[in-house]
Amino acid sequence: GTVSGLGVVKCGTNGAAFTALSGCVACPWASHTGQSSAGPAGGVSSTFDLDGAKAKCLELGAWVCRAVTCTSSGSCTVRASASLTASASGETTHLPSAACYGCNEALSGNGADYRGCQTRTRSGRLCQAWDSQSPHKHSRTPANY
Repeated sequence: GTVSGLGVVKCGTNGAAFTALSGCVACPWASHTGQSSAGPAGGVSSTFDLDGAKAKCLELGAWVCRAVTCTSSGSCTVRASASLTASASGETTHLPSAACYGCNEALSGNGADYRGCQTRTRSGRLCQAWDSQSPHKHSRTPANY
């Protein structure tokens, strides 16, 4: 089935994802031991095993689910933030790559609808995640949009 705005579903058994834009693509996740991520994604507070949490995260989509955080016992939750903080309880956070969701590099108008995978501005500055208030504070938070 097709879910989320980009039609993302899990395909295969090797961490691949299917996107309406690209078909079946590799879906690597970066693991960060001793790190946690804030906030449940999309109001989902259920716990999953790692594979189940990754699948749920992909189902929710890139603009809702930014990470999966797991306890040392293997209980995982989907998270709204990709910003990492030190975990006193030994959690591990897994961040999906942009390839997991597919990318749309099309630009129109002032670029407000851009959903691509670029990580740097034209002048070479590193992009700041919308859910982050660092290094620049702003009012364009997920809660406001």
